[in-house]
Parts: sequence; C-alpha cells; structure tokens
Amino acid sequence: MIENRFVQLTHEYCSLKPIYSFFRRDYARVIEQRLDPKIMLIQEQEVTVLKAVKQASETWKAAFNAGDAASCAAQYETHAVMQARPFGTFTGTPEIQAFWQQLIDDGFKDVEYLNPQITVVDQSSAILTSRWQMNQASGVIHQELWVLQTDGTAKLRLDDFEAIG
Repeated sequence: MIENRFVQLTHEYCSLKPIYSFFRRDYARVIEQRLDPKIMLIQEQEVTVLKAVKQASETWKAAFNAGDAASCAAQYETHAVMQARPFGTFTGTPEIQAFWQQLIDDGFKDVEYLNPQITVVDQSSAILTSRWQMNQASGVIHQELWVLQTDGTAKLRLDDFEAIG
C-alpha cells in the first residue's frame, strides 16, 4: 500500500514538473521585467503623468465650483482648443475663460465627473473621458487631452465635451 502511494505520488510529481518549471521560469521573467531600469522608468513616468492629470482635473473642478473662470482657464495651455457641443469651438485661454465665465454667470455650478477614466498616452500626456453632471446640465467628456508641462503640472491642450441634458 505504501509502495503504491509512493508510485502514485512520483507519477503526479513527474506529470506536474513541466507545469512547475513553466511557472517558475515565467515568474522569473516577470521579476526580471519589473527590475529592468527601462521598464521601471516608463512605469514611474506613467505614475507621474497620472498624478499630475488627477491633480489638474481636481483643480479645474474646484475652480469651476468656486465660480472662478480665470482659474478654470488657467488649467488650459495658451493655445488650447475646446470643443463644447453644442455651443461651439473656443481657441486660446481668453475665449475659453469667456465661455466658462458666461456659464458661471448663468448659474451653472456643482460639476462632478462620473466614472472618469484616464489613459496614459505617452510619457507626457493622458486622455480623460467621463460622464459629468452639474446643477443645470449633464453630459459626456469625449476627450480631455492633458499634457505634462515643464513645471510638472498638467494642462489641457484639447477639451472635447458635450452637454446632453
């Protein structure tokens, strides 16, 4: 009986050995990749971009909710393009600020993003998409292209959103 069990365990070990070896090699490859300086640098850059975009987006929302159109516009690059459907296209921070000021003057406030998704495009930019709502409207952000600036902050280069309701 003991002899049969030994034979059975030996057979099981032999049949599992290739699987064990495969996982051991694969795990070693994963560890190697994580320790690769190039991959680590790319991962660090992605984290930097994500952190900057999240902070900038929160800053923009806080400015809008405080009724501060100038601070909203300050979150855009100088020559940014904002497509605000169905209102039109606005180019440059003066036009963008005027749009937000008019919206704030009309009583719009309390914006919040619903299920925002941020996708890192490269080492210096990311795209945010989301649904949004505020006190008098709701809609969808088709694309906010945030670009890392030399000071480490992110600013909007392209803002494409739509008011639906």
